[in-house]
Amino acid sequence: MTNSNELTLRLADHFGPYIAGDPALLSESTSICTHYNVTPEDLFYKWEAFALNNAIPKTEPFTVDHARELRKLVASAAINGSTSSTSYATDAAGTPLKPSAALNRKVGPSDLSAMLGIKSTPVKPSAAGNSAFQTPSRPSIPANSPFGAGTPGGFPSANESAYRPKHRTVINTSATATATATNDDISMADTIDSPSRPSAAPFSSSSSSSSTLKPNTLPAWSVIESLNPHLGLTGSGSQLCPPVPPASSKKPHSRVSLAMATNPKAWEYRYMFEKKGERAQVLDDRIDEFAALFRQAYALDEAEEFGDPSVASQESAWVVGRICSSLPAPESSAAQALRAKGRDLNTTTPRLAETGLLLESSRVMGSGNRTPLAFNRGCKVRYTPQDPGTNGAATTLSLFPGQIVLCHGSNGGGDRFCVDEICFPPPLPQAIHTADEALDHSYSSNTLDGRDVNIVAASGPFTEPENLEFGPWHRLMDVLEAGGVPAPADADRGSGNATQRRGVPDTLILQGPFVSSQHPELAFSALLPETLFAEHFSRRLNGLVAKYPGMNVVLVPSTLDIVHVHTAFPQPGFSKDVAYADPSPAALGGAGGGGGLGLSKQRIRCLPNPSTFYINEIVVGASTGDSLFDLKLEEFVTRIEAAATPVPVPSCNATDSVAIAHKNKETYTRWSRHILSQRSFYPLFPAPQPEHLALDVSHSTLLDFPAVSPDLILLPSKLPKPFIRVVNSSTIVNPGSLASTRSFLSLHIHPFPKHQLVDHQSPTQLNANLYDRARVDLIAI
Repeated sequence: MTNSNELTLRLADHFGPYIAGDPALLSESTSICTHYNVTPEDLFYKWEAFALNNAIPKTEPFTVDHARELRKLVASAAINGSTSSTSYATDAAGTPLKPSAALNRKVGPSDLSAMLGIKSTPVKPSAAGNSAFQTPSRPSIPANSPFGAGTPGGFPSANESAYRPKHRTVINTSATATATATNDDISMADTIDSPSRPSAAPFSSSSSSSSTLKPNTLPAWSVIESLNPHLGLTGSGSQLCPPVPPASSKKPHSRVSLAMATNPKAWEYRYMFEKKGERAQVLDDRIDEFAALFRQAYALDEAEEFGDPSVASQESAWVVGRICSSLPAPESSAAQALRAKGRDLNTTTPRLAETGLLLESSRVMGSGNRTPLAFNRGCKVRYTPQDPGTNGAATTLSLFPGQIVLCHGSNGGGDRFCVDEICFPPPLPQAIHTADEALDHSYSSNTLDGRDVNIVAASGPFTEPENLEFGPWHRLMDVLEAGGVPAPADADRGSGNATQRRGVPDTLILQGPFVSSQHPELAFSALLPETLFAEHFSRRLNGLVAKYPGMNVVLVPSTLDIVHVHTAFPQPGFSKDVAYADPSPAALGGAGGGGGLGLSKQRIRCLPNPSTFYINEIVVGASTGDSLFDLKLEEFVTRIEAAATPVPVPSCNATDSVAIAHKNKETYTRWSRHILSQRSFYPLFPAPQPEHLALDVSHSTLLDFPAVSPDLILLPSKLPKPFIRVVNSSTIVNPGSLASTRSFLSLHIHPFPKHQLVDHQSPTQLNANLYDRARVDLIAI
């Protein structure tokens, strides 16, 4: 038997270096190899078979719980005499370890079934009397084998994993087929009772109020999901703007006004110059700011100071802090040896779990200490000051790292803070405007003249992974240049206008990545990234604004855009210092070679990421930081047991008497509520995928909503299904991607009734009410 360090190295080669950083997992794996004479290679194959049979997601790492379940199967197989006698050993001279004989040995039905942990019916001989397992050198594989017939014995080759089959048709058994169907269409109960370590694999939610068909299975230009489909399509758009004579010196007239809500120069900072003190101060200030917000929103007594959750006390107190997970376990000697050899170990922060849930206080209120949290039975959950709360009833609670919460409870034993009530910050109010402003925007002859506002939003990637031809992008631009997106045949035409198109948008919002640095074909392209951007995006956009001079174009970059010099998040907009003033396509002949993007200075706005801007009275927020997908990765959902004697709910109307926690079960709605409650486009800390999103903590205040909650929030995500949700009067939309989900967003915002604006009995100040007067459609391209 080899020494433990060599065994650790072998395990790290197969399972990954992270196994050496987990002492419990390393001890369990080493014990299986030594006690049952199993090689690390065989153990890895058994784990993959076990994961496939139990429908464990591909991205789920090998944990100590998995190792213990695998030990039971290995022990059972050893008792039945079906395990290999190949031992993990070297001679006294230190001969290098030999490859396992698992790839060359004969495997029968009992061997495969024992390894998979299932009992299968023996294979019936064929009519010719030849058994499928008679040839020792290359046995046949049963039809229901999850491995296929790629190698002798049905085992995967050294470069191909049975857990992640490549170019191979897998015939599912009943168990695996059921698991696949469950993963493709997760029910409400499955989502709420998900494990504490959610899978990174994408999933589809079945709780949408509209069509559940996938976008790429729908006909072109059909509606995937719609909000207010009863509102008619009138064909209104920027094509109705009066044309400007070519010789005229007047600027093109637009039907809508576009304005920034913040100063874009604040995003032009120098990244990679962060100091630890600056990061700590920003994180600390956020807790203190929310503490003042909690005191005012929940009407807490000014004389009562916030407590320190780490101090042992029998008295209850209110505490404010940030949700975080426990620190990783200390490295073992083997892990330190691997690090000394230059191995890349997985040192990321563990995800939230029931036993590793901590509350971090600020330096003022709790000296920055982290205290374990425990939720008592009947813990009351309140999302807003108006929320009556659960009042001791059983419910579920959703938490994620970086979330700021208010807790009431005590730390009687000094080891953990027991929570009796947890409260979340209320969202910011909606923006208000005067009736005169709405009247001028909607009914002036120089603007909309009573017609609806037309907005189209699309996000990248804009081309498929197989090529750099940007086919979906050019298809969208073709229909916009032709007069707008085709309208559905059964659409309500409003005032009898039998238009066949939705109209050219007044504002076209495009979110990156435009030319992604992670595109697999980019390294083999004969064109520079700037040339690709100029030929595919600048040329088409310049031609579009030249044909429809009243249209506005908004570009929001992504940290994955290779043509952007700033890769940290938050991120400034594209630079137009070296842009071409001539909007004609002929001016782009050498756009790529000069280093400029070739964007016209007319009607094309390059805004930061994230950004908040106004389209007339509508506040729009746009961000390409995938907060929805990261919330899916990091969210921890736990169940709070009901109290022995639940407190009765105070008598009030039926709408207000239902706690938000009981209406917060649908995943997309819950994630949207988190973003609005934390008042930030990206409320998580730390970022779970730093290789995809380089979060600059020192400037994370630029991620906050400026003073109000946007009426429309555009959050493109890698989630496989786009959606529309209305939460707290804000409309949150994941428009999907033109290349992956093959979908985009179309909005038609109808004006307020004119009599409502001119009636002096009506309020002089009003909200935008976008959720009530806008038709929002997700369209398949």
